[in-house]
Amino acid sequence: MTICSRKAALALDWPSFCCCEACKALGAQSISDAAKSRARALRKIYQHTPKDYRSSREGQRFIMIWRDGTALVPLDSLTDTEMLDRLGSALRAEANRR
Repeated sequence: MTICSRKAALALDWPSFCCCEACKALGAQSISDAAKSRARALRKIYQHTPKDYRSSREGQRFIMIWRDGTALVPLDSLTDTEMLDRLGSALRAEANRR
């Protein structure tokens, strides 16, 4: 089951990056807008991940996460759940900077 990310996107005043059937029925943005919004969320996650837990190699960004053990995974392979968990942390960190 995928977690719907529509509420998180709406709270950020971003186009929804969720393309689940329920969001499509509610009038979620087009797939290209959803992809742009997801990319924006991933940039924010990468920016607020501590330097010791992220890397970049050959143009691809990676972050360290827990998946039945510590793993360095490509940023764009995060599941919706992992992305929403980290996006919340990134936004709290950004709010604390202000």
